[in-house]
Amino acid sequence: MRTTMFLLLMTMLTVPARASIRMLTTEFEVNAPIEKVWEAWTTPEGIKTFFAPDCKVELRVDGAYEIYFFPDAKPGERGGEGMRILGLEPMRRFAFTWGAPPTMPYVRGQRTMVILEFEKKDARRTLVRFTQLGWGEGASWDEAYEYFDHAWNEVVLPRFRYAMEVGAVDWKKTPKLPQVASTMKANFTAGPSNRMLTTELEVNAPIEKVWEAWTTPEGIKTFFAPDCKVDLRVDGAYEIYVAPEAKPGERGGEGLRILGLEPMRRFAFTWGAPPTIPYVRGQRTMVIFEFEKKDDHRTLVRFTHLGWGEGASWDEAYEYFDHAWNEVVLPRFRYAMEVGAVNWEKTPKLPPVASTLKASFTRP
Repeated sequence: MRTTMFLLLMTMLTVPARASIRMLTTEFEVNAPIEKVWEAWTTPEGIKTFFAPDCKVELRVDGAYEIYFFPDAKPGERGGEGMRILGLEPMRRFAFTWGAPPTMPYVRGQRTMVILEFEKKDARRTLVRFTQLGWGEGASWDEAYEYFDHAWNEVVLPRFRYAMEVGAVDWKKTPKLPQVASTMKANFTAGPSNRMLTTELEVNAPIEKVWEAWTTPEGIKTFFAPDCKVDLRVDGAYEIYVAPEAKPGERGGEGLRILGLEPMRRFAFTWGAPPTIPYVRGQRTMVIFEFEKKDDHRTLVRFTHLGWGEGASWDEAYEYFDHAWNEVVLPRFRYAMEVGAVNWEKTPKLPPVASTLKASFTRP
């Protein structure tokens, strides 16, 4: 089965190994029933047995998932503050945003995506798959990547296993435990949950115009949708109303948020699905745009859509967005940059930007 999957994935689009698609990932088995494993990550009672002494959890997509390593510290220095739940599929998949410690202020101001997947092996054993996606580029991001390879691998995940198999961690005297893997660093790894949509395209427009197109209401209305709501800050609203006259809940990309904001370099936000795919609409994926100035009149744009789940509804959404980004949104974006704003009463039929955006991380 693994060999078949590997060969299948190798036939898909080859992905350039760039920093934005690196990940931290591992899988391991714990001697605990899946119900106990799920509660450990999703309830205050469980979190306090291994993750941190205190927390704030609102168990719903977009609800708070704040992990207080230093609960007595002043706000802003307590740990994972301002984090939110991105995926909630009971006993199967749990996803949330993640930042960085106060000692890394640049990355602390951005968000990555952590995904935990659970597979019941029998009544007393559970396979846990961990993935952290959505990394940026540059020295600050490199530092955070190194830090979390240590923090997850040598601290959090070993303590989780300990709590499942031995008992709750004593926060006054935390145990020294073996790491779960030699390293969690990877650029490529196989699995449906690690598939993505990705492409790059060059547009004949200055980088300032490109940035404004994705980050301002004025720019968004030229190609993405007739109306929107943008609160330009990390965790701020990024709602795209493709049907602005529809009733709430059916207008388009509602309830979405900004995850990354690095002016003229990188812009990231959460994404859902249309009302016709209600299961995935209730979850969140992560979209990342990276911008590279080629000269005063040309910009290279890299697009990546990460954080997919598994199952028929996820497969349907994956197919849908391969079409929607490739044949609708990105061509209209290029048109707006090079020709002019889209006429929403008579939208142009444009060529796709690629043969497909589908890709999957595969082991080299």
